[in-house]
Amino acid sequence: MKSRCTKQPMADGTISVLTTLSSTPVIRHTAFYHVMLFILIHGLRHARGVKIYNCNNNKVEIFEDSPAPVTCGDITSTNDVVWRRGDGVSIGVCSADGRCSPALYNDYIVSRSAQSTESQLTLVPDYRRHAGVTVTCQDKGGVSTASCTLVIRRRSELSECHVTTNPVDWTVSGSCRVQQAFSPDNIYTCTWTRNTGQPFGGFDASRELCSFTQALPQAGGLYTYSISVSPPAATAFSQQLTLVEPGDVTTTCPHWVVRGRDLSCTCQTTNTASPPATVRWEGRDSEKLVKTNVQREDNGTQFTCHVTWAGRVYTSITYTLMVKSVEGPSDVIINKTHHPGNNGTSIVTLSCNTTGAVYPGVNFTWSPGVCQNETHTARSSTCTVRMETHDDGRGVTCTAINSIDSRISVSKSVTLMINGSEIFVVESPSTDFTSVRKPTHVIIGVVVAAGGIAVIAAVAAILIRKRRCRLQKAPADSVQLPLGSSEIVTDVHRNEIGHGSDHSYTNLCITEVSPTAQPQGASEGEVQVDMYENTQTDQTYDTTIRQHDEHRYSDLKVQSKVKVTAQDPRDSNRRIEDMYYNA
Repeated sequence: MKSRCTKQPMADGTISVLTTLSSTPVIRHTAFYHVMLFILIHGLRHARGVKIYNCNNNKVEIFEDSPAPVTCGDITSTNDVVWRRGDGVSIGVCSADGRCSPALYNDYIVSRSAQSTESQLTLVPDYRRHAGVTVTCQDKGGVSTASCTLVIRRRSELSECHVTTNPVDWTVSGSCRVQQAFSPDNIYTCTWTRNTGQPFGGFDASRELCSFTQALPQAGGLYTYSISVSPPAATAFSQQLTLVEPGDVTTTCPHWVVRGRDLSCTCQTTNTASPPATVRWEGRDSEKLVKTNVQREDNGTQFTCHVTWAGRVYTSITYTLMVKSVEGPSDVIINKTHHPGNNGTSIVTLSCNTTGAVYPGVNFTWSPGVCQNETHTARSSTCTVRMETHDDGRGVTCTAINSIDSRISVSKSVTLMINGSEIFVVESPSTDFTSVRKPTHVIIGVVVAAGGIAVIAAVAAILIRKRRCRLQKAPADSVQLPLGSSEIVTDVHRNEIGHGSDHSYTNLCITEVSPTAQPQGASEGEVQVDMYENTQTDQTYDTTIRQHDEHRYSDLKVQSKVKVTAQDPRDSNRRIEDMYYNA
């Protein structure tokens, strides 16, 4: 009755419109058009009816691992809705005010909100017993119904999924373990895709492992590999691969190699490729090129390095070996010049010169901390040394090294000896390191040189020790020898203070005897003796004079600062004066 009341005004309105607009032919035509459109719209509103959501091809999927209710929609909000099975058995009724009366409560639950246009049908487990059942919903106030068949399924579970590459054969492989799936039609499928391309791959015989293997792309870029399964997986899986091309190829090989030395270098790419590129020297299973004891006949040899990527030779480079011969130095000679310096010092210039052919050049080094100044030319080098008395016996070594091959070198050592105002150079055996192909000879040469230097150092130490004397008190019966004796004896000195304060010394070292000096109180024509004058209180004296050399001394230094006279032991008068007997 209510529905008729709703439709009646619409019909009256239509008649009124037709009656009013029928006066002229044009008006009649326009009126007819509007009336037909009104009737069509009004008819579609009432012909729409109810429907079951997600019902495709008269089937609705229910997943037992995450079940969702079956929903019937587009119900008139003021009408009741009735649920039935396909065989006509009532499942339940829900009124417009939201009250529901289930008929098969052990199998289904029906629900609806008050004045709602939707109603839900929820399955009671076990779900698989509902498979293939057709359910129908009906708007009770009209004749509109909707039916759909239940399909019970279970989603697939994916595990142990991965995508890996094999750079050797340039392939990519992927796999996933697919479990727990259920489909009543027993149809299970799986495929893989790269980006949005064509599907590939599939199940193995056990229908548990979905895998694929195919060639990797030939160009760098970002590629996404995804799996698709049916029944669908609860959690999807995809993995991205980034391919990076190797770029250019370079080597660390030198422009040339010295004859007799080893070649060792590496072939490499400018980019870190992904997957990694294979870098190999032709004929070698490595990216490293090694050749020992390079000789002249190896000059011009070519070596090719290949970079393999994307299953092909991506790029190559060729290296040409150039062999350079070196010569010398074979020996060095040290020359010396010197001149007086300030404050009693001497300035010594040592010149170190190479002998024999030298190619391409030579570098010089001197003993560290010895030279105040150094100069270097193509074949020689100088070292300037400032010598003082305590520098007597200083050793200096000059080393000449081939500018290309540091294994070819030769050294010479000298010892600087002070003899009064003269500087003498004592040579040590030279050390030659020119043999580069016989390491044993080099070792023997080093040992011999070290031994020679050790002997020279020992001898120099003995000489220096013999020439270094320290004043000591001597007994009263000190030995007295004539002047000019070649032996080292005890020297006795008595000063003018008196016999109670006699000062006697042993091993007094002096540096010069004045050939014209006269003792105090001596007159012309008397026996000429040596006279000495004390100037310092230092008790240690050095001299470079050997025992059997001619004795020339200067600046006698004894303890007491008094003028003294000397008495010749050959003087028969034996004058009792201050005496000094020279050793």
